[in-house]
Amino acid sequence: MDSVGSSKVGLLRENNEDHIYVGKNLFIVADGMGGYNGGEIASELAIEVAKEELQSGEYSEELLRLAVTRANKVVFERSQEDPERARMGTTMVIAARSEDTMYWANVGDSRLYLFSQKYGLKQISKDHSYIQELIDANEISPEERKTHSKKNNITSAVGAKPKVLVDTGSFAVVGGTTLLLCTDGLSSLVDDEVIASVLQKEIANAEKIEELMTLVYDAGARDNVSIVLAT
Repeated sequence: MDSVGSSKVGLLRENNEDHIYVGKNLFIVADGMGGYNGGEIASELAIEVAKEELQSGEYSEELLRLAVTRANKVVFERSQEDPERARMGTTMVIAARSEDTMYWANVGDSRLYLFSQKYGLKQISKDHSYIQELIDANEISPEERKTHSKKNNITSAVGAKPKVLVDTGSFAVVGGTTLLLCTDGLSSLVDDEVIASVLQKEIANAEKIEELMTLVYDAGARDNVSIVLAT
């Protein structure tokens, strides 16, 4: 797969608490949070643990679930060792290809999308967030998401509690599609329609990421932003 990723510090942040991993058939994005350097530690540690659990290169929904569960255990135990990092945790979204099937797992509000010229941009993962709960309950519309006062409140994170509920799924790999993994540093500032307009261009994935990053910074880049594209 033609895959590339980038992670940058937001304009209002002093350090980047995001981490990404771009492998041959394995892609991970994590957005850390909590305590003195806690988010940075949580996201990096979670990815390292997940990579170790998935090093065989054979993937399934259950294996991805176990990898995230193991990452949760390790991050939570590390958080209990230092009072300054007692509340650290991280979002995590994983996509892993095994032959003609893409498996995925998600905790938090970092997202997995699938793009094709025929069907446009489709969000595959579902946010674990207070806002998503309001949308599901029909208390607010999806359009109100970006301006809501609690738009950054997530309801689940890797390492935040002893146990974590992991969403998983799979889909067939079809030629001509692009996989997008990103933190909310992108999705909270740039509308899906605008993201799709960049992904449909016949340019290299690295150039698409640069265009998306430019859009984020033009919009204020309030948060760190991480993007992975794989075609």
